[in-house]
Amino acid sequence: MWIEFDGMKTKEYLSEAGLTRSSLIYHASSEEGRQEMFGHLRYLVDHPDLLPAEVMGYTYLFFGALIRSSRNARKLPKNNIQDFYIQSTVDFIENHYMNEISVEDMAANLGLNRSYFSKIFKKATQKSPQDFLIQYRINKACELLRSTGMPIVQIAHLVGYNNQFHFTRAFKKLMNLPPQEWRKRRVFNTCN
Repeated sequence: MWIEFDGMKTKEYLSEAGLTRSSLIYHASSEEGRQEMFGHLRYLVDHPDLLPAEVMGYTYLFFGALIRSSRNARKLPKNNIQDFYIQSTVDFIENHYMNEISVEDMAANLGLNRSYFSKIFKKATQKSPQDFLIQYRINKACELLRSTGMPIVQIAHLVGYNNQFHFTRAFKKLMNLPPQEWRKRRVFNTCN
């Protein structure tokens, strides 16, 4: 069966269920869990006259059952939702660092207020979300500088910088050398 749906929380719920672009197939952890999930979906299909609020309610029940019954579901820490937020943000950065993303995007991905998100992220990682993103991008740039002969401007674009000057400035600030010089001395350098 192929199911298509959309919405603001869809990506988050699919991620919690362990469904990603590289893993699109749902596998039930139990037959009763699969039946519960399928029952909510079947109800939506069999009742086209539902009010919009009812459709939303059954859709949330469907997603809850999907997450709960998925063999590959990500486990939410029982006592520390903040750990879940941090891991979800790291996953978000790993999947989107090459794009233009902001702290607002990271917070919105979790459905959190920007200032609250920034506060809990910094408390957990000792870095602001923006500094963490920059460090991640520069680490990826170091890997490319070390392992390829790509031009600096191409590497800058691959790690999320549309402006080579901004990339060079961020790189030099973290690595104490501009990228071209770092590449020449790469035998002696490591990324943080």
